Amino acid sequence: MNATLTTNYPEWQAKIRAAQQIANQERAVKLQQQIEAEAEVIRKNGENLMYVLNLLGIEIEEAPPINHLELNGYQFWLATEVTAYDNYQRFSIGPARHDPNPCIWFTLHVSKAPFPHQPTWELKPKTKSLIVTGGKRIESDWTKERAELADLLDQLDEHYAAEVDRYNVWLMAEEAAQSKPAEPTPEPTPEEKLAKALRSIIRDIILDEIGEPFRGDDDQY
Repeated sequence: MNATLTTNYPEWQAKIRAAQQIANQERAVKLQQQIEAEAEVIRKNGENLMYVLNLLGIEIEEAPPINHLELNGYQFWLATEVTAYDNYQRFSIGPARHDPNPCIWFTLHVSKAPFPHQPTWELKPKTKSLIVTGGKRIESDWTKERAELADLLDQLDEHYAAEVDRYNVWLMAEEAAQSKPAEPTPEPTPEEKLAKALRSIIRDIILDEIGEPFRGDDDQY
C-alpha cells in the first residue's frame, strides 16, 4: 500500500509549511514566466523568418508559429544559435557602422523535404545557406540575394534528383534480390558421400570403444 502525503500538519509545522507554500507559488510563477518567455522567442523567430522571406521576394501573409516553413517541398529556417565555429550570421536588425539606416543580418537555411524511402536506405539530405552579413540596408535592392536564393533552390533540386535516382536503382536491386528464387541445395559429390561414410564408421568404432550409445547419423562425431 502506497503512503500518501497528508496536509493536516501539527501546529508546530505551521510556519515552515507557510514558507513552503510561498516558495512553491514563487517557483510556479517563475516557471510560467519562463514558459511564456520561451514561447515569445519561438513566436518572434517565426515572424523573423517571414520578414526575411518577404525581403527575398517570397511573400508570406502569415508568420509560421515556429522558425520553420515548408513551401512545395522546400524547407526554410533562420540560424538563431551560432558559435565561433559557425560560418553563419545571426538574425539582427539595426544601424550598421557604414549606414545609420535600418540594416539587417541573417542566415537563411533552405533544404528539400525528405522523400519517402525504405528504413534501410541511407538518405543524405543537403542544406544550402544564404548569408547576408555586413549589415545590408533593408530599403535597398535585393535582386542579387533573390537570384542567389534561386540558384540554391536549383542546386537542391539537382541533388534531390540524383538522390532519387540512386534510391530507385537501390530499390530495384532490393526487389530483384527478394524475388529471386532460392537456389536448391547441391547434391553431394561422390567424394563427399565417401567422406561422410568413413566418418560414420569411425564414429561407430569410437562410440563402441568408450561405451557410448549410438546417436544416429550425426556428423558431430
